[in-house]
Amino acid sequence: MTSSDLVTGFVVLVIFGSVTSLIAYALSLSVRYRRRVLQNQERMAALEKGTPLPELIEEQMTPWSGRIYLLRGMMWLFSGIAMVVFLSALAGYSRQTPNMERRLERTQDLKRLGATDGQISEA
Repeated sequence: MTSSDLVTGFVVLVIFGSVTSLIAYALSLSVRYRRRVLQNQERMAALEKGTPLPELIEEQMTPWSGRIYLLRGMMWLFSGIAMVVFLSALAGYSRQTPNMERRLERTQDLKRLGATDGQISEA
């Protein structure tokens, strides 16, 4: 397996993971929106009939605690660390040495421009 195959695999994996997470997030937002619409309709119907309002779901009534903020911060931290590791690995594996054809073209270009043999060997 060559390094370009590894880089291609990493890129495909990252794109797949990003698309999957975006779809999951969009679906969760859609479900939450539908739930809120149904709750609103239920409460409006109760108001029109003059019956007592139904209880709100506890999920929406719970206050944010410090643990939630800590959890979110840790998620961002470890996501950032994972991105740094991935991009460092990607940069390390993506370095390719020029092939022989490209080096010969470069040498011929330098000769045509009038470079000396010492300058060509340095390049």
